[in-house]
Amino acid sequence: MENFKVETGGMIFDSSDPDCLLFVADACGELYAFVQCLDCGHDGAQRWPKRYWGPFSWYDRAGSVQRIMQTGGKWPRLPDWPEVQ
Repeated sequence: MENFKVETGGMIFDSSDPDCLLFVADACGELYAFVQCLDCGHDGAQRWPKRYWGPFSWYDRAGSVQRIMQTGGKWPRLPDWPEVQ
C-alpha cells in the first residue's frame, strides 16, 4: 500500500512514521478509522500524539484521515495489546 501524508491545523499524519497509527474497523456496516497523528506545536518541532476517530473510506484514505483530524471524535490512549500468536 502506498504511503501518504496529511497536514492540517498544526498536526501531521505520515503513514510511514511509526508514531502515526491508523486502525480501521467495521461496525454496523460502516467503516471507521482510529487515527493517531502528531501535534507539531506552534514552532513545528514538537511531536505530541493526538488521537481521533471517524468515518473512513479506503478509496480516499488521505481525505478520510484529514476529515478525522479536523472534525473527528477524540479517543484516549489504549493499553498495549498482547502479541497475538
